[in-house]
Amino acid sequence: MPFTVVHGVRTRYRETGAGRPGTPLVFVHGAAGSSVTWLGLLRQLGRTRRCLALDLPGHGQTGLLPEGARAVSIEAYRDFLGAFCAAACVPRAVLVGHSMGSAVALEAALAWPERVAGLVLVGAAARLPVAPAIFEAIDKHFDKLPELLAEVGFSPHTPKELALRYARAGVHATQEIVRADFEACTRWDARERIGRIVTPTVVIAGDDDLLTPPKWGRWLGEHIPGTRVVAVPRAGHMAQLEAPDATAVAAAHVLQGSC
Repeated sequence: MPFTVVHGVRTRYRETGAGRPGTPLVFVHGAAGSSVTWLGLLRQLGRTRRCLALDLPGHGQTGLLPEGARAVSIEAYRDFLGAFCAAACVPRAVLVGHSMGSAVALEAALAWPERVAGLVLVGAAARLPVAPAIFEAIDKHFDKLPELLAEVGFSPHTPKELALRYARAGVHATQEIVRADFEACTRWDARERIGRIVTPTVVIAGDDDLLTPPKWGRWLGEHIPGTRVVAVPRAGHMAQLEAPDATAVAAAHVLQGSC
């Protein structure tokens, strides 16, 4: 996997479909995660488009920003994403975001509409409140956090051993960074600004999502003009893992409208 330097930080990313025509896709993972979240979709969508998925600062194999966890915010991640795209020679992209990554993608579309050709949002909402149980698990039982995420982040139709394997692979940051991620989610609220987005958008909502309930995805569909909301049965908060084919088909809807 290649590295680049963003804001002085050695940044790891994954890439498929190099040299493919059309607007590239850039994938943004959720809180505590890394680019590993997108492995299946990178393989699938990389058959037709250039696809890149970065590890945000302090996640996966990307270094920390100089200020460490104190620098974490949705807006800081947005700026890092923009600088990453510049470093990777991606002047315009379709952004694919999951959970916290969807907030980062929405902020990018608000800040730079000319640079965002489309949005594919998985487990998304205009605000991302975090349950106290999540913070308690981070503070007191960090080593057990994957078990909690396996319980609340996946559909009951997803086999428990598979959900736990995915959840363990999905925690790719230190305790301090994970807490800062969820605090950033709690602070973020774009409800008053969301109607300004003019970017073609698809919202993918798992029918069994407990962390960002489907009604929150439908709210986005009602407030971002022209948005298509795709309900995914038998999927929870991790639809890109639980239902990768349905997620890829939904993403293709945005790709058809991009250059």
